[in-house]
Amino acid sequence: MSDAGIQPKITLEAAIADRITRFANVLSSAVFAQSTLDLLPVLKEADELLGKACILERLVFTRNVLNTPGVPGALIDRLLADNYLVSRMLSLAGYGLDENKTIQQLSTHGESFWLKIASLNTLSERLTDYLIEIGGPEVAYRLAENRQAPLSVSAIATLFKKAQSDRRLLDALASRPDLNGHFAPANAAPSLKSGGLSSNGTRQPRRMSRNLPLGKRLKVISHN
Repeated sequence: MSDAGIQPKITLEAAIADRITRFANVLSSAVFAQSTLDLLPVLKEADELLGKACILERLVFTRNVLNTPGVPGALIDRLLADNYLVSRMLSLAGYGLDENKTIQQLSTHGESFWLKIASLNTLSERLTDYLIEIGGPEVAYRLAENRQAPLSVSAIATLFKKAQSDRRLLDALASRPDLNGHFAPANAAPSLKSGGLSSNGTRQPRRMSRNLPLGKRLKVISHN
């Protein structure tokens, strides 16, 4: 019998190495996909790979997904629907949970977990409020630095209060675009810094310069 049509048998090690390489390509292609149309074949290949991969391969791929910025939500959703251990890894990182479940997890984990959640770009005001309530200075700074984290009026007031003894936190707040109304540029007109009148005669709110000393900047905040 001729062996011409028989394919050589691939070893388990070679098959795993091949899938690992393909998983890396899938992740890269997903991040750089420009449209849903570009993403469809990537998700199809991810489905194929996940169907053949062992649990260890899936967990390694999921860890790489979590460590890679800009992964499309469609790929995250596909992994959330995968093996329990895979979806649990994502859940512990704050994905796929509603507010109540996330708050429950925050209440049973320590600061390292709080910092991970504070860095997500899918937070709600309720979650940021809760993180500020339970977290320390590092959590407060992480939330102030995370420009995607929405801050309620109450959260802003609390963070400014914490900033009285934390220059780093105050600088992080000053750099947020959504809080521009609380900070005047260094070269702002004197009337804006002093609460004076504008050119049309309307009284302008008092704003603070980032160049003021910490004590004076906080004093300005307390009077606004």
